[in-house]
Amino acid sequence: MSAPHDICQDLNMTGEQMYQRRKDDPQLDELVAEYENLDQRIVAAEEPTSTFISDEEMIAMKSDRLDLKDKIMQRVQSSEAGN
Repeated sequence: MSAPHDICQDLNMTGEQMYQRRKDDPQLDELVAEYENLDQRIVAAEEPTSTFISDEEMIAMKSDRLDLKDKIMQRVQSSEAGN
């Protein structure tokens, strides 16, 4: 069974810190929402009872999730540099 990826943990942030950043940065909020949605779809697809998807589809979704994570990290780092 798969578990969701915690973007806050990956970025060494608390949920409160992420909430504040998302509130202050609509683009970051959009990226994180997209990341969380895709992560939920991946977790659901990895469940034994889920509808079959091909390995290629799963690899593509995980690659997209990683790309989103990179964009989120860049957005967070650029906002830290601006402070």
